[in-house]
Amino acid sequence: MLILNIFYNITIFPIEFIIEILFFLFNNILNCSYSMSIFLLSLSVNLLSLPLYNIAEIWQSKERDIQNKMKQMIDNIKSVYKGDQRYLLIRTCQRINGYKMIYAFRGVLGLLIQIPFFIAAYNFIYSLNDLSQGSFFFIKDFSKPDNLINGINLLPFTMTIFSILAGFVYSKKLSLKESMPLYITSLIFLVLLYNSPSGLLFYWNLNCLFSLIKNIVIEYKIYKLFDKKKLLYNTAAVLIFIVLLFFSNKKIDIILTLFIAVIATLNFDYIDKLLIQNNVFIKYRKKLLIASCLIITILSGLFIPSSLINSSISDFKNHLILIINNFSISIGIFLFYPIFLYALFSSKVKNYLALMFSFLAILFVLDTFVLSGNYSNINSDFIFDNVNSIAPSFKDIIINIVIISVSLVFISIMIIKYKCSILINIYS
Repeated sequence: MLILNIFYNITIFPIEFIIEILFFLFNNILNCSYSMSIFLLSLSVNLLSLPLYNIAEIWQSKERDIQNKMKQMIDNIKSVYKGDQRYLLIRTCQRINGYKMIYAFRGVLGLLIQIPFFIAAYNFIYSLNDLSQGSFFFIKDFSKPDNLINGINLLPFTMTIFSILAGFVYSKKLSLKESMPLYITSLIFLVLLYNSPSGLLFYWNLNCLFSLIKNIVIEYKIYKLFDKKKLLYNTAAVLIFIVLLFFSNKKIDIILTLFIAVIATLNFDYIDKLLIQNNVFIKYRKKLLIASCLIITILSGLFIPSSLINSSISDFKNHLILIINNFSISIGIFLFYPIFLYALFSSKVKNYLALMFSFLAILFVLDTFVLSGNYSNINSDFIFDNVNSIAPSFKDIIINIVIISVSLVFISIMIIKYKCSILINIYS
């Protein structure tokens, strides 16, 4: 059980953690209704996972190209030979074309990507204590099945229709054998989720609808009409700035908003040219990323919780289990997924990941040992006796902004002048 819990913390919990943060932002900070919060949550999760689907599509396309290249030769072998001789000749053909049996999993990679997102969303929505507050038109209670048509649940069927349509658009370039898992999965979800709370089905309906729209956009190359990356990026940055500023009603919030807006509108092309467009950085970026991730993981997963428990041992129970759970969560968020994303994406994304985590590592060290602060007592449920003690003052905000700025300058100097080597030595 402990091993399964550790596996869940490393693989699924980081996604659930992101989902929880997004829902809290929409529902509690922006004061959106339950239905609007779930809508924005589904949209955000789809946008965040879109790069993964794009990579899956590229891999699947490569697998299909190799299969098409080998098809005529394999068909000829099957028509002439049988038994072991057929098998050996087919394997020889695959080796000649650089094809490995594991490549067959590329065909269902899009489905495999959905699994951790589904499990995370399922657990999160089921954990909401106030799900009954949610409603949407004829759906009066998100915590119960919809029962919209004489006791028959409608949302599972609309979800299945959206899913099958999305699969139909996507499977135009697939064979019947390759497309069958898409339709079978849709039917399995219909059976498994039929009596689920309408809040979960509302979320999954939106996911399937967004998936349908995404497949239409990709299949008919509608995205080419919006192939202006800089315009889209700057528009998104301005929208983030307006939203944050609109919901800020204190001087501290406005200063933070302005600072975030400045960071969001940085010219990444200039950063790429100045800092990371050199062979030395590319040579050391993997080591730099791993060293940075290990620093953050050890501080957040071992050092800080151990120090907290040690400061008041009697207030906590099951110390070892608590530390193991916390450490496995930190491994998932700060080590497993960053390295996983590093392995998947292009060289440019690898550069930015290494740069970002090398910067975060310095901030974690400073926050842990320099800016620890004096706060009120915290109980075993991690609730502060005095919540106001953790609210930042105007002075705290200014100090943090200065330290962040100095850290950025420090990272830049280390990369430009010393070519990463001294930074890796410091981290080690």
